[in-house]
Amino acid sequence: SRLPREKIPKGRSGRVMRVPHAMGGHRAHPPKAIKRLLERINLKEKNKAIRSAISATTNAELIKMRNHSFSKSVPIIVPSSFEQIKRVKDLVAELEKLGLADDLSRAKEGRQKRSGKSRLRKGGYIVPKSVLIVAGEDKGVWKACRNIPGVDFSKVGELNIELLAPGGQAGRLTVWTQDALDKLESQQLYL
Repeated sequence: SRLPREKIPKGRSGRVMRVPHAMGGHRAHPPKAIKRLLERINLKEKNKAIRSAISATTNAELIKMRNHSFSKSVPIIVPSSFEQIKRVKDLVAELEKLGLADDLSRAKEGRQKRSGKSRLRKGGYIVPKSVLIVAGEDKGVWKACRNIPGVDFSKVGELNIELLAPGGQAGRLTVWTQDALDKLESQQLYL
């Protein structure tokens, strides 16, 4: 065969190498560096989508359609001192006081193994989305919420559609700090 082979001592030829159809060979059509993997979107269109997703966080019917469970009225607004919580158990206690204990347990118990080959990747588990915490500034609350299943954190200036409307379905259960709402209004974000 005239295929390129690995070189073995004493002039012998080894197995076939460096061709796509050989075992251990390179890929036939590898991903190209010049390909655009991220789709660009118009700024006005993106901001309009974020505005509508923010307004959906105040609609109780849309939030219940996403299977979130809560006992108090929405939007849930907490004082700015909420941003200084640094421990997981303190944050869980505060969220339970706000009537979000059922939603936290729903996300914790809903964790399940991925199906098929994808269970070998991405940690192998699917975790339902629970509460989104939006703060004006991170003073330690991110460290507290990163280890609670389903809970996400974002600064108000870094909000995106994937956080506010996971899977394209608007109406995520969101906890806003007073500082975040003040920044949203004073800096006129997403207009």
